[in-house]
Amino acid sequence: MEAALRDSREIQIRLRTKQWITAVPIKAKSGKLFVDTDRGEREIRFSDIVDVRD
Repeated sequence: MEAALRDSREIQIRLRTKQWITAVPIKAKSGKLFVDTDRGEREIRFSDIVDVRD
């Protein structure tokens, strides 16, 4: 995830709800990951992330 954040590279994130989202990480701050998805910007708590894939 760090490399994707640094390089603005798209990744897949699996949430606790078992939903996968495809997003580009924008920044990480205060226990949250801010991402850009096809539906716009979104914030995700790190505690809700269970898996990450390139």
